[in-house]
Amino acid sequence: MIINIGLIVSESQITVKSLDTEQNSIESISLSFSELAKQDMNLLFFQNIEEMDSIAQLLKSEENLYPIVDISSVEIEKSEFENLNYNDLFSAFEKINTRWILSNNIQTIEELCSKSKTLKNLWIKDRNEFFKSLWTSFKMNLAATELTILFHDLKEPTAAGKEKGEKPTLCTSYIKGSKLAEIYPGEETQTALMKEYEKEFTEAFNITEYDATKGQLVICSHLEKSPILFMATVPTLNQLQRSVLIGLMNGLQAV
Repeated sequence: MIINIGLIVSESQITVKSLDTEQNSIESISLSFSELAKQDMNLLFFQNIEEMDSIAQLLKSEENLYPIVDISSVEIEKSEFENLNYNDLFSAFEKINTRWILSNNIQTIEELCSKSKTLKNLWIKDRNEFFKSLWTSFKMNLAATELTILFHDLKEPTAAGKEKGEKPTLCTSYIKGSKLAEIYPGEETQTALMKEYEKEFTEAFNITEYDATKGQLVICSHLEKSPILFMATVPTLNQLQRSVLIGLMNGLQAV
């Protein structure tokens, strides 16, 4: 798993350290602030942010995607960041990420009824928006560094096919991303994955595989008999996270 931790050095520069959790190694790069929106990020530190008015708006658009916090909250000085080792950085990430996950879980619990109703309405009216919203909910509550959702979709016939009376055919689509997500038409790989797990789509929420060492998580679900496959990379998975997502998927069955 790759965990990207950044520090706002100035209004024009960010230092990003990429932690490889399998190799216990670090790589460091510098970015211009304008590149932040395109950069996968899992934690961003700042110090004296009140002195950087020009970047406030961009940070506002990023703050719902990953934690953005004062570096002093983990008892580290800005000047120390460049020389932090892997263990120190990973420890700081775990501390902040745990708080962030808890906050997201609590917020989802507080909004569970309205969120379920909103999602179910999208399921009926706009399937693409449903899966984009579901992707965001799972990413926020899992703090996933990567998340892919596979689902059955309908492929519309071509204009010529419609003239011949051809009807939409069942296919596989998927939504994928690490920071923001896009929907793509499935290929042989995605179709094969849905086939591989077809016997697991029996519950609203079923953790089929979880490798805590690599953070690899597979969840099988269904909605109105339509299978949904979640494949994520997560830093951690606790009972509260499980319960929140079980509640969300169960809520969709009941609405």
